[in-house]
Amino acid sequence: MALTPEGVRKHFVQDIPADEADIVYANARPLAARCFSDKVSETAWRSKPSWYLVAAQDETIPPAVQRDSADRMGAQTLVLQSSHVPMLSQPEAVAEFIAGAAASIDG
Repeated sequence: MALTPEGVRKHFVQDIPADEADIVYANARPLAARCFSDKVSETAWRSKPSWYLVAAQDETIPPAVQRDSADRMGAQTLVLQSSHVPMLSQPEAVAEFIAGAAASIDG
């Protein structure tokens, strides 16, 4: 199933301006089928520090699922009131979260 331009605006990137949402829609591509069949040999979060950004207004991946994933990983978590794309709607907060993660492991 693919989202329509209206669906992208209302349910995927609902917290960014419509003209930016249209760019997201225009650049969207289907998932590669192999992403469902490729084998993962080792999950990094089991042996390395992890960080997880929960998008509390995400209509693509339910926030409860995101929180559960973060909890299972033991991840340091940031919750933002954003759609599926906090890197577009709140880039400063995302950049700060990433910079903090990097600084905490920078040797």
